[in-house]
Amino acid sequence: MSYTVTTPEQPTHALNHVDNWDGEGDILFSFAFMVDDDYYHFESGSPVLEYQGDVIINVWELK
Repeated sequence: MSYTVTTPEQPTHALNHVDNWDGEGDILFSFAFMVDDDYYHFESGSPVLEYQGDVIINVWELK
């Protein structure tokens, strides 16, 4: 899948989130960046909240 967001040089946030891609509700930590109030994975540029059941638990801004 192709996304049209531009990935910054460094991640701007660290996220603790539920990734429900397979219905199992895996809890993960990821580096991310924000565009228009939406978070995207720093490594791939894909949206963090993509599947039903995806939830952001906690956010830390990286400075």
